[in-house]
Amino acid sequence: MVDIEDVRKVFDDPKASKAIATIDEDGWPHVAPVGSLRMVDENTFAFAVVAMKKTKENLLRDGKASLLAFTSLPEIGGYKVKATFVRFENSGKLFDAFSQALRELGFDVREIGILNVDNIEEIRL
Repeated sequence: MVDIEDVRKVFDDPKASKAIATIDEDGWPHVAPVGSLRMVDENTFAFAVVAMKKTKENLLRDGKASLLAFTSLPEIGGYKVKATFVRFENSGKLFDAFSQALRELGFDVREIGILNVDNIEEIRL
């Protein structure tokens, strides 16, 4: 069993490396960096859709994703999350929070992706 607050700390860390993996139409893994990936609550993750056409297509078709976040301080480690796609949103409180945060960094967020947690595994090297 993982400590949810530790998971949240890693995914909320702006220095953490984060990625989302989906499966393309030919069955091959498609991995994309996704710095905006955040844990909303113990059952939900969200990310801003910024230049993620292939990831979006894969989620709409297949509905499965693996999320990864890891840090190197104080030791190398992180978490892998198996998740199921729920929906894309382009309005609402969560969308507004993502949009505002990324606008300050120069990004235009048109929508966010919502994922439900199926499983979380700790990664330690």
